Amino acid sequence: MPPAKRNGRLYEFGKQPVPAPKPESRTFRLADGTVLATPTPAGPRELAIGDWVLVDGRPHQIKDLRWWRGGGRIVHFHGRIPHPLTPNSTVKRFAFVTNPGAVPACAAEPPPPATGSR
Repeated sequence: MPPAKRNGRLYEFGKQPVPAPKPESRTFRLADGTVLATPTPAGPRELAIGDWVLVDGRPHQIKDLRWWRGGGRIVHFHGRIPHPLTPNSTVKRFAFVTNPGAVPACAAEPPPPATGSR
């Protein structure tokens, strides 16, 4: 029987359609309460010391960056062997939120008005 099309996907009768891959939405929480979330692809020129990146399925903090032939970089991490990045390769860099339970200063209530004489 020829394949049919349902919801934009080809499938054969009697077989379930293949689900679309889920976007990566895993978050990591560090010991100091910092939450690493929303990994986005970043090239070797976009990285900086102190950034958190996803390598081998775990987050690692960049300790040192060294230039490498033709625009690539050797990335040194805390607790992991160095990782080479060619000019065209990417790693997933995390956006992070420090202490997500704290109320930002701009959202706090203003102090009460001062009373009394000058």
